[in-house]
Amino acid sequence: MGFTKLTCMHSLRKSKGDTDSAIDWLFDHRYASSSVLEHGVDPYFACGGDGAALLKDYASHTYVDLDNLDDSRLNKFFTSSHVSSMLNVVELNADMIADVVMRVIPRSWKGVDVAPVSSLLYDRGLVKSFPNHH
Repeated sequence: MGFTKLTCMHSLRKSKGDTDSAIDWLFDHRYASSSVLEHGVDPYFACGGDGAALLKDYASHTYVDLDNLDDSRLNKFFTSSHVSSMLNVVELNADMIADVVMRVIPRSWKGVDVAPVSSLLYDRGLVKSFPNHH
């Protein structure tokens, strides 16, 4: 039906697992749901590498960087199914990228047709070329 994995997870948590209520929520919020972020409802991500780099600057409060954990037991802890269920932590997967992008783009870019590309994006490697960059 075109709903992202994270949006479906969000609706299920909002409705306390009631699938009928979750479906109603999805249809009632289908246009705004990709940018909805609610503490205690939306999951925290367990990720490293590119996923952590994507979240680092604009959504640092939403993930655990597995690459920076000093103890392998902590890595195992955050990725175990029992703990992830209790703490609402999920491993970041490719099918979640659309929702993640909505979390990390600046709020001022949402709902506009054109957004400025700054040298900051170039410096962070988020764009390949920047014509006025010295």
